Amino acid sequence: PRPIALRPPRPIALRPPRPIALRPPRPIALRPPRPIALRCVALPPTVQRATAGPAALRPAAPCWAPLRYAFAPPAAPVVASAAAPPSPWGRFAFECARSSTVPDMTNIAEGSNREQRYEHGLEVLRKIDGEAGQRVVDALADVSPELAHQVVAWAFGEIYDRPGLAPRDRQLVTLGALTALGGCEPQLDVHVNAALNVGLTPDEIIESLLHSAVYCGMPRALNATFAAKKVFAERGLLPVPDGTA
Repeated sequence: PRPIALRPPRPIALRPPRPIALRPPRPIALRPPRPIALRCVALPPTVQRATAGPAALRPAAPCWAPLRYAFAPPAAPVVASAAAPPSPWGRFAFECARSSTVPDMTNIAEGSNREQRYEHGLEVLRKIDGEAGQRVVDALADVSPELAHQVVAWAFGEIYDRPGLAPRDRQLVTLGALTALGGCEPQLDVHVNAALNVGLTPDEIIESLLHSAVYCGMPRALNATFAAKKVFAERGLLPVPDGTA
């Protein structure tokens, strides 16, 4: 037999492991917080600061521009004993002194505007409706003061005061609408008085109610006419002259 030549095994070359390169973590950059700018209606030049003990409220921008306020905490709580002044700027200073914080000037400004709208509407209502309109507002005071406010500020302060129609023309439209609605005799009482206040004559009022019968029907025209007759009697305007004469 032939001899078997045994070859020695090949050596196995073991490669060393590759080193792992560890990257250092990225540093986190923390941004400083942005300062908070409180927007507020500007103070008049006469108001320089509102002080509550050592706490001070100082505007850092000129008047009539968005303001930035800096605060210092009070050393001790401040108790305000006086009532808030009636003006908006007086209320602003009072609220600062009472709470040592910034009051919401937006609400104060809106409250002032709301009061101005009401006062303007009340002036228009007194010119048009007189005592009859004032009685309606007074009657709502203890049940729905907000409805009374809207009647005065919106209906009279904005709609009745528009220049597009003369007051007497607006009352003719109102009398026709109330007659058409039906069941509005209390409102007709007020607006027949208003129509007389703004220059309509009794025969013009009766003629407008007669004309409404064509479109609203006889029953509603009759009810409106009797409501007008009641007002004429209270003001000594009966009998009404015949419009055909």
